Parts: sequence; C-alpha cells; structure tokens
Amino acid sequence: MRLDAGFLAALAALRGTNPRGAARQVLALAGAPGLGFLATAAVACLSVIYAVLLGKLAPPLGNPMMMELLRQPFVMAGFQLAGMVFFAGIVTGIGRLFGGQGRLGPALVLLAWMNFLTLVAQIVLLVVMLAIPSLPVVFALLLIAAALWILASFIAELHGFSGTFPTLGALIGSLLLLATLIGASAPPM
Repeated sequence: MRLDAGFLAALAALRGTNPRGAARQVLALAGAPGLGFLATAAVACLSVIYAVLLGKLAPPLGNPMMMELLRQPFVMAGFQLAGMVFFAGIVTGIGRLFGGQGRLGPALVLLAWMNFLTLVAQIVLLVVMLAIPSLPVVFALLLIAAALWILASFIAELHGFSGTFPTLGALIGSLLLLATLIGASAPPM
C-alpha cells in the first residue's frame, strides 16, 4: 500500500461512503511507531495555518483571546495539538471502559485523518459561504451530522465494536457530559 495522492483521494471518498472501511485502511497505516503523534502535529499545524489565514481575511474582532492566539501561532498549534491528544486519550479511555480494544497511537492516526478531512470541508464551506451566503447554515449542519457519524464509525472500528449507532450514542453522551463538566468548572463571568 503506497501513501500517495491517489490513495489519499480514494481514502477520502471511502470515508463518506464506507467510514468503517476507511478506518480499517487508516488503521493499517497506523503500525509505524510515532506516526500518530506525527500525523496529529501535522494536522495541528495545518489547522493553525488555516486559522491564521482566515484571521487575516476576517479578524475575530469580538474575541480578544482568539486575536491574541492568532498573533502567537506556535502557542495556538500547541493548544491544538494538546486538544487532539487529549481527545484521542478520551476516545481510547472511554472505549476501553466499554470493552474496546483501541490504543492511543491508532486513535491519534484516525483522529488526525478525521481532522484533516474536516479541515478540507471547512475550506469548502468557506468557499460556499462566499459564493452562496444563505446556504452555509444548511451545509454546516449537514457537515456536523456527517462528522459525528463518521467519528462514531471510526471509534467503533478502532475498538472493535459491532454497532455504530450505540457508539454514536455513547459519543454524544460523552461529549455532553464533558461539556457539562467543563461548563461547571469554568469560573463565573
């Protein structure tokens, strides 16, 4: 199996039609030691480049913290990388609580691939938003729903779970619980 542009394009197409098959193909590449962290770091850097370029086009004027992060791309990349590693750890840990077999390295590779394709979708969304201003809301909602389904499929494949729907339910429940815990621990404004 060669990791070239044709393979990546075929894998991207497979992600939409057969996400578990795409996850199996990505997991087949995940055997190299350190690949998960390397892929995660590369995607974090690409995400920061996109954010900085987007910030130049449309600065987030109402968000001083984001403005400061855009002026410090290395710090932003560090936060992005830490967030992705943390999420991969959560995916691995919660999956193992439910009897899954996933490990952190393969989880990082899967999440890096997912984040890369989500970044491409965000760029497409930006182009659509510029071309047809009323369509992006619908497109964004479809993108979120598709991303959740694909992420649940990837997690199910990572852990060897038989069903994607139960994994989707556990994913949504875990995200809601995590959001509640973060919201409850945040200092009052």
